[in-house]
Amino acid sequence: LESLNKQFGTRVMVSEMTAERLHGVFVLRLLMPIAVVGKDKPVKAYEVLGLVVGAANAPMIDTAAEQTINAELDARSQTTLASRVSVNEEAAGKTTPRRKRRTTAQMLNDAMTRTANSDIPVLCDDSETAFAAAFTTAVEKYMMGDFAGALASLAECAESHPSLFQGRGERSAAIVQELCERYIRDGAPSGFDGTYRALEK
Repeated sequence: LESLNKQFGTRVMVSEMTAERLHGVFVLRLLMPIAVVGKDKPVKAYEVLGLVVGAANAPMIDTAAEQTINAELDARSQTTLASRVSVNEEAAGKTTPRRKRRTTAQMLNDAMTRTANSDIPVLCDDSETAFAAAFTTAVEKYMMGDFAGALASLAECAESHPSLFQGRGERSAAIVQELCERYIRDGAPSGFDGTYRALEK
């Protein structure tokens, strides 16, 4: 998904799986289900806007589910490393220390923690949270096939949050708007599920 940030005008894009692990500590803006190049199955993509106000000191990535994921990643890393170490290296005890793998959720948590006391605005204020919710509503209507409703919600979002809409949502809104207008004019394709199929990486 990282390569799609330019297309959607976003800075940090994550999948639905990662979004579910953020436990409501981060403000997320739903973009749409995206099928990346070479993949048929779409994933819901979200933009991470920042931390929810009051959540800066909350325990973000400290759950049994996350620990299970980390254990699985560690096990896979060990298996991969073992398969790459030659017999001679094993005999000589020259195995390379493996690098600990980290999930996207953990890396986001670390990044936010490192910048929490800096001048970088990592906390989302009420207007940014409201903007994310309004944009998400518009995308959800699009996904349900309510194209006129989605356009109306986008217009309301732009009117209520003009600076954020133009600065953060303009490019992604243009994609939703173009699709809505096309489907209103020509009709939605058979089996429409809201998926945006990326044509380039």
